[in-house]
Amino acid sequence: MLADGVPRALVAVGLGAARTVPVTWLVSPLGGAHFPAPARVAFGLLLASFAEPALSAAVARADLAHAGATLVFLVLARELLVEL
Repeated sequence: MLADGVPRALVAVGLGAARTVPVTWLVSPLGGAHFPAPARVAFGLLLASFAEPALSAAVARADLAHAGATLVFLVLARELLVEL
């Protein structure tokens, strides 16, 4: 299990960042090659944090805050593959 001390918001932003960071990395108007890599990652995390209320509700519905590490890893891998 994930530690009970892991806040639902952290899981939500992490899964949201799995989608927003690749978008900010690849889409030119959102940064592309014009911004340094840390700035693109930070912008992706910022976008994911803006979506945290909706993402946190989805994590609660799926009960991912209490899921095992393997399940969370598989969900994270799925989110990354959606962007490819």
